[in-house]
Amino acid sequence: MLTEDITKEAANPISHDEIRAELGRILESASFRSSARCQDFLRHVVEQTLTDGVHGLKERTIGVELFGRAPTYDTSTDGIVRIRASEVRKRLALYYADAGKTAAIHITLPLGSYLPVISRTHEAPDDNETPVADGAEPDLAPKANEDAPFSKLLSGKRIGKVILIALAPALIIFGVLAGWNHFLAARDVSNLFWQPLVGNSEPVQVVTSYTPVYLPPARANNASNPANPNDTNAAPYRLMTDRYVGGGDLVAAVLVSSMLTSTHHPYNLKLSTSITLDDLRDKPAVLIGYASTQWSDITKNFRFFVQRGMVTDRGQDTNWRPLHQGEDNHVEDDYAIISRAYNPETHSMIVLVSGCTGYGTEEAARLVTDPKQLAVALSGAPKDWQQKNMQLVLHIEVVAKSPANAQVVAQYYW
Repeated sequence: MLTEDITKEAANPISHDEIRAELGRILESASFRSSARCQDFLRHVVEQTLTDGVHGLKERTIGVELFGRAPTYDTSTDGIVRIRASEVRKRLALYYADAGKTAAIHITLPLGSYLPVISRTHEAPDDNETPVADGAEPDLAPKANEDAPFSKLLSGKRIGKVILIALAPALIIFGVLAGWNHFLAARDVSNLFWQPLVGNSEPVQVVTSYTPVYLPPARANNASNPANPNDTNAAPYRLMTDRYVGGGDLVAAVLVSSMLTSTHHPYNLKLSTSITLDDLRDKPAVLIGYASTQWSDITKNFRFFVQRGMVTDRGQDTNWRPLHQGEDNHVEDDYAIISRAYNPETHSMIVLVSGCTGYGTEEAARLVTDPKQLAVALSGAPKDWQQKNMQLVLHIEVVAKSPANAQVVAQYYW
């Protein structure tokens, strides 16, 4: 039996069957179908609530039972449970704004908690209002003392509406000012992040590389026909090093270039697999992607870098790797690193955005070029962060083969 704190329906309790029926509709909705992990998370916390109540809905317990983490794993550095809960909250909001807007039961996940709250959506009748029969016209005339004070002739709801109407202009002005101040604060953070690269007139080098692609073998006497695997005359696979660019890297380069264009700062866009440290000497640069670890010479002394298909921590394996990678190379999530550091070998500042796959690279670039997202990502930074080298590790949700919802899971300043 659910407690009143969970269902908020002591007078009209919600049955388990009703809750499971609504859960099923949520999981089959467009908001959840694209993420098996979010489906698993919501199903787990709801079923856990139905069977054990509040027991077992702690971050560590969920990490162990649902995500296979070791019982002693460090929740401060591995934020998988917090990240998934945040994504589930967003998807629930989308569901109830669209397909579930007429649902009789709401399932929500309050901020700071993994205990779902389940409630009916009907409103209790106002104690001061007389119910009206179907088809009848309500009598809005006061029934008691016609000279009664104005406040007594209005129900609590009507008083609230009158106050809201009276205060609406002031609230709108306050909201506009608050939004403007928030925009200015976010813009300040973005300016501080990019200042080391754009603080002078030197053009910024925006560099991404071609992705190595192996073309399948073809018949030696007819290169237009695919080879038979058993054909001894088939030519070997051919490595193409200067023809293809990853989609995520391309979008990232466009985002960074567009940002620099909007600030009227000069830049040079380069596509190459042969950029050397000498090419970057005394030149601020934004390095994009991690194709074939092309930036390994630069990141070898960083704490976080991509290696073996994951974000490593001082070269050690972590859980920060894309999972559920299919044969078509699509994933449900990705991890990325944003690095901003002074490189002593080139005597210049660099920003490096790199994902384990192209999804991560694209979303990392979107974050550093969006002042609001960047301000949120740096909200936990030390006060003097703008004077330090820094790295952010991001977890990125991949929804319908598009990256979204970057969340910081680790950060390092030195």
